[in-house]
Amino acid sequence: MTVETRIQQAMSLLKTASGNLSTFALETKDREARKFYMEAAQQLDAINDKLSARLNTVRNEEPPAADTGAAVSGLLRRRPIKKL
Repeated sequence: MTVETRIQQAMSLLKTASGNLSTFALETKDREARKFYMEAAQQLDAINDKLSARLNTVRNEEPPAADTGAAVSGLLRRRPIKKL
């Protein structure tokens, strides 16, 4: 699994959790609980925004996984095999 894929999965989980918290806030009658749920959802949204920026950085800085694998396998093929 690539870093990009892991970040995307984390972002998806955060979005789901944020949505759940927002739903809890709408469904509760307790003002303190509503405030707590909304603040928690906003915090998850802020983390998701930071991960989105990180995802863009990863996409720009790191080579695609297929290219990395090809480079590694190419190095392995060039290595001479010693006879015993």
